[in-house]
Amino acid sequence: MITPICEFDLRSGSLCGRCEQKLSSGQISTLDIEVMRVLVEGEKRFTFLRGCEYLRSRRLSGELMAVMIKCANIDEKGVQQLSSYVAERLKSRVKIVRDEENVNDFITKLVHPARIVSIRRVWLPDGSEELRISVDDVRKMGDAPNIVEEIVGSLKGVNIRIG
Repeated sequence: MITPICEFDLRSGSLCGRCEQKLSSGQISTLDIEVMRVLVEGEKRFTFLRGCEYLRSRRLSGELMAVMIKCANIDEKGVQQLSSYVAERLKSRVKIVRDEENVNDFITKLVHPARIVSIRRVWLPDGSEELRISVDDVRKMGDAPNIVEEIVGSLKGVNIRIG
């Protein structure tokens, strides 16, 4: 697995000067280090992780944690198994999400099996913008709309509203 810090540092639990600088500058967090350690340990069990890249993790409301990875050779079953493994190791609810360069594709995967009917860009009075997402049936979504909104906001930096 490709990680932003040295694999030796993850295995040893002690950071080198370069990786310590990344931690102190805010490029990575202690949560990132915990998650990367679990993922690197899981490479033996989940061989598809060898071709993946770790991007970031964020704690969301409640006990939920979102982990973003970039991985081409992983299917939904693999994502679910990896989520269970990481959740068990970190004693928290975990949602593994695969990164997509296009925000619309990223959102489409998060709302699956519901389908997106429309996406509208709305400019707000304060100068910011927001995407308004309409789905065919909110009840079909894998996660609650507020969870999906929070995941997209914290991992991609895009404000969305699902209705």
